Amino acid sequence: MASSVVRIDSSTHAWLSEEAERKGTSVATLISESVQKMKEAAFWERAQQAALALRSDPEAWAAEKQERRLWESLDLPVDQDSPTGRRER
Repeated sequence: MASSVVRIDSSTHAWLSEEAERKGTSVATLISESVQKMKEAAFWERAQQAALALRSDPEAWAAEKQERRLWESLDLPVDQDSPTGRRER
């Protein structure tokens, strides 16, 4: 795995070291996990913004609702074991 050096102040490094030790992991893993959580949060924030923008456009929102009704009207097979309820094709 390639690595990079990131400069942080000593108090941040001390906290990261203590937190990593408390969790039984490394500072690098702690940082990687934190960045992954930040990426996920940013994704959901953008998704929320896109949904709000869609709903603020009456024509686009009407088209979205029409498409949802179409999908819901289809007689698709249901898979009780699937999180979506739909069978993989």
